[in-house]
Amino acid sequence: MNSVSAEQKNLSRTVFLVFVVVIMSQVNIHIFTGDFKVTIAAIVIPLFVYLIERISIIQLTFVSAFAILGARILVHLILTGGTDLEIYSYLPETVFYCTYGLLLVIYDNAADHNYNLKYFIPAVALIDYFCNSLELSIRIHMAAFKPDAQFVIIAVAVSRAVILWVILEVFGQYRLTLLSRAHAERYQRLLILMSRLSGEVLWMKKNIARIESTMSTSYGLYDNLQEQGNPAAEDALTVAKDIHEVKKEYYLIMRGLSEALEEEVNEDGMAVEEIYTILINAVNDEFADAGKKITVTVSSADRLYTKESYLFLSVFHNLMTNAVEASKEAEVKMSIEEQRRGDDYVFVFHDEGPGIADKYRDSIFRPRFSTKIDYETGVVNRGLGLPIVKGIVEENLHGTISLLPCEKGTSFEITIPAEELTEAEQ
Repeated sequence: MNSVSAEQKNLSRTVFLVFVVVIMSQVNIHIFTGDFKVTIAAIVIPLFVYLIERISIIQLTFVSAFAILGARILVHLILTGGTDLEIYSYLPETVFYCTYGLLLVIYDNAADHNYNLKYFIPAVALIDYFCNSLELSIRIHMAAFKPDAQFVIIAVAVSRAVILWVILEVFGQYRLTLLSRAHAERYQRLLILMSRLSGEVLWMKKNIARIESTMSTSYGLYDNLQEQGNPAAEDALTVAKDIHEVKKEYYLIMRGLSEALEEEVNEDGMAVEEIYTILINAVNDEFADAGKKITVTVSSADRLYTKESYLFLSVFHNLMTNAVEASKEAEVKMSIEEQRRGDDYVFVFHDEGPGIADKYRDSIFRPRFSTKIDYETGVVNRGLGLPIVKGIVEENLHGTISLLPCEKGTSFEITIPAEELTEAEQ
């Protein structure tokens, strides 16, 4: 079934390419005789061969050769009404395309199907010259090898090769531009992913102590119950052993993630302005399907630079996504203001969303607390975003974060010691 589909796909592609070649063959100029035509088709064929992988050169050129012959006859019949039809006058052009295809196959095999432009263009020029010489010798015999005729044939071959080279160079530059853009977008997504993983690993490390404490409590409970002769002691021991196994698996996962991130996290760093740009683009991409547009106004007195780029990405990414998820508006407006205050840099993040109710203000940094719920699915947010932010700011960046009072929306003030940041070079 799949092979049939592939064959049909290849057939459809060949028919389309042949159609293009036939159309391009109608764009021509006459040289030497009325039947010797210099066409754009001789540029299109090597263009397709270079750009399209696994193309059948013989199939393309031979089918094109006879399709062009049929097109020439059809045009002649339409223009003349069928008078003076000399099919033999069109056959040398068919020989041109068939020979062109055979020589391209020989080059393709010699190059092992890998084309280098600096070799491909001269090869096409030589093939073009040889095939034109062959066609012209069929038409005007030995006169085709006179100096003036050879000069024109060489000029035609070189001109078409140059046009082909220009087209391929332009296409190559365009493709590089697309690849650069794709790589930039992929890099942006990778940075956000790394920042998320960094935040999660920090949270996992923080929870190791809690797991250890719970395991110790379970063993203590086992000892107490055993001293009392309580049969439930075995249950307490089982719980303690299970927690121990969970701790080992948890630790292995955390260590694996930590080792995978370690090389990337120890990078040279990034300008804070660049972090904002990446975040704005990433958050807009994340919520594009939801019809959300995120506008972020940034105000900074200094061009700051941080070696903890993933931590900054994680902090502000959490704040931005929280703001977007909480807002019911199509356009979500936010702002980030940065200023120097003594030995600290202060970042005020503000969004113009619904804000946080007074009764929740003391609970927002508590793990697993969340006011966000999808009433259609019943899914509640896991409530780890702000606790992770708080942990990163306080434990890793040695700063503070607090919720500021404001009339509309939500404002967070993040204070980072100046020693954690440097001013980027102008």
